[in-house]
Amino acid sequence: MFLAGVVCSDCHNPHSGNLKMEGNGVCAQCHNAGDYDTPDHHHHPRNSAGAQCVSCHMPEASFMRIDNRREHSFMVPRPDVSKASGSPDVCLACHTDQDRAWSMDTVGSWYPDLYQPDTWHHVQQRNLSEVLAYLADEGELAIRRATLLEQHGDALVARHMSVVARLAQSDHAVIRESAYRVLRHGETGRVRNLAEQGLADDSLAVRLAAFESMVWSGSLPDSERWAGVKREYERYVDMQSDLPAGSVLKARYLMAGDYVYKAEQQLKRALAKDRGYVPAAILLTDILRSGDRNLEAVRAIDQTLEHSPDEPQLIHLRGLIRIRLQDYPAALADLERAYELTPGQWLFGYRYAVALFQLDQKDRARQVTQALLQRYPDNAQLRALMNHL
Repeated sequence: MFLAGVVCSDCHNPHSGNLKMEGNGVCAQCHNAGDYDTPDHHHHPRNSAGAQCVSCHMPEASFMRIDNRREHSFMVPRPDVSKASGSPDVCLACHTDQDRAWSMDTVGSWYPDLYQPDTWHHVQQRNLSEVLAYLADEGELAIRRATLLEQHGDALVARHMSVVARLAQSDHAVIRESAYRVLRHGETGRVRNLAEQGLADDSLAVRLAAFESMVWSGSLPDSERWAGVKREYERYVDMQSDLPAGSVLKARYLMAGDYVYKAEQQLKRALAKDRGYVPAAILLTDILRSGDRNLEAVRAIDQTLEHSPDEPQLIHLRGLIRIRLQDYPAALADLERAYELTPGQWLFGYRYAVALFQLDQKDRARQVTQALLQRYPDNAQLRALMNHL
């Protein structure tokens, strides 16, 4: 809609926020009602709920349990993508007695060519070489290129730093912001010079992303040269600090300045507000582990898991800590559970297999590694492990 020049006030009264017309009339301002407001298109009885454009193209969801809002991406329903991604199927919101297979068959019979074009979901499943081509394509949407850049940020910083550096010079601020944000995945020495370039960007969002990547890497920029950006970031963090996520940002900033005790208090404050907030628990655990307070770290994870059960990152982290505590049966149980919960995360499986190997359970280690190699045949670490087994 945005690319077509549509703005909020085309549909809504800018003062009241109410729709300018009733029902499908608001859509028919641009879309020919003779083509779209007809059973030949929507396949539902006229004037029924299913005949409303918004029912399929703007489904309603509840946000924060109190605010019912309609989806504003205006997407064409794709039951096949809903099934592949595990996302809600708009058809089943009304047809509660049916399943995903029914949705796919029904919509496919209405529009035989619907499932042919790739969607944004399909783009996100592409391999890294295809992702590189997409990122370089100026004809693709900037917001999607930026999103894809962040989704593959770890691999891009590790293997294609020149691509990240080029995208950091993009004409689109949203792409530059993402490019500087992914620098946090790199080693300080490799990314510091590029990150400092972002501190001079015209866009505040880009400057904050570059500064924050330096914070994450534990390498703050020169306080005199970049005093203005430092003040901007501190204002930004203070504005966010009443939320758990903001407390985590502030804790990272404090840790970068070596104020570890204050950072710990910030994280405990975040967990007091949201006892199941995983990012706060992970960072708090890092602090506790670095001080050899491993039993406290396990307790912190246990308390968070009470509110966020089956969170694989926390279970995996607890397994690693229990290895240090030499509680091997519990450690293996945690590492196995995290591996089972995230079959697409090769590193969890790899560490589980290494632990099995080190604890002389080679047969099980071999089984896990073979299963991982079937999914990741080119992974050098998995192949090296298999050679030892």
